[in-house]
Amino acid sequence: MPVTTQVIGTQTGVTVSYHESQADADNNSNAVASTYTYSSDTTLFIRVEDDNTDCVSFTTVNLIIDSLPQPSLLSQYVLCIDNNGVLLNGPEVLDTGLNNTDYTFEWFLNGAVISGSSSASHDAIEPGDYEVVVTNIATGCDNSTTTNVRQSGIPTAYSVDVTTETYAVDHQIIATATGPDEYWFRLDDGPYVNNGIFNNVSPGLHNVTIAERSGCGEIIVEVFVFGYPDYFTPNNDGYHDTWNIIGADRLPVTTLYIFDRYGKLLKQLDTTGPGWDGNYNGQPLPSSDYWFKIEYEQDGRKGIATGHFAMKR
Repeated sequence: MPVTTQVIGTQTGVTVSYHESQADADNNSNAVASTYTYSSDTTLFIRVEDDNTDCVSFTTVNLIIDSLPQPSLLSQYVLCIDNNGVLLNGPEVLDTGLNNTDYTFEWFLNGAVISGSSSASHDAIEPGDYEVVVTNIATGCDNSTTTNVRQSGIPTAYSVDVTTETYAVDHQIIATATGPDEYWFRLDDGPYVNNGIFNNVSPGLHNVTIAERSGCGEIIVEVFVFGYPDYFTPNNDGYHDTWNIIGADRLPVTTLYIFDRYGKLLKQLDTTGPGWDGNYNGQPLPSSDYWFKIEYEQDGRKGIATGHFAMKR
């Protein structure tokens, strides 16, 4: 053991042994091996015996376990940047949770020493792999930990499109985004999802949110879905009393025709008005399914859509 030199100095002709109790040292029994392992603070009893005279002396050595410094960093930090690469959220503070009084610190970025950075925390403004080596001033014990700092931001390119035909029965919206990170998507006030495909979207105005997952910002896109109600109830209760298509006022030309199940034209409707009240020639028609045809123009393209709806009295 290295302690031996401290015990006997330059003496020769002596035998040194180490024991876990004074009784063992007195009896020269149960000496421990030179590769003695211990897991807590321990006192060993040292027997020094002169090989010529058999004279014996004793001393002790305290084996103290000094714990390693325990710097604590997150596994990853995020620097938020705009689409021009300009930092938005200031430096990310890499804080070890230790103090500058009891410890010294050396910081590295991608394996190179960061000049002038010797505090318990470091303000990171560059992405990369960071390491800090912490030394306990009193014991000389050192330990290190690492973390990663990455850049992220809102999408550099994105799209939000209604992929189904105008006035289709079912509607789909697909949102995509590319940029420095991965993104979440949300339709109106629904949950964030990984996939930007939304099916069975109701007619009307919707908001699609594209959000950076680490909180570096979001983009909200308005999108309109053209459609029509599945039913109406003309009973003058103030709810669904008339029927009309949704979004006709957003198109330059729209003509709407309503038919009964036999193909009889019941109404040519002004789509910017209140809608059909369920009457024909001033008389209420019965509960049934009715058909419609829409002639419209959108983005310079003419289209026709047909479908049916229910009237419930």
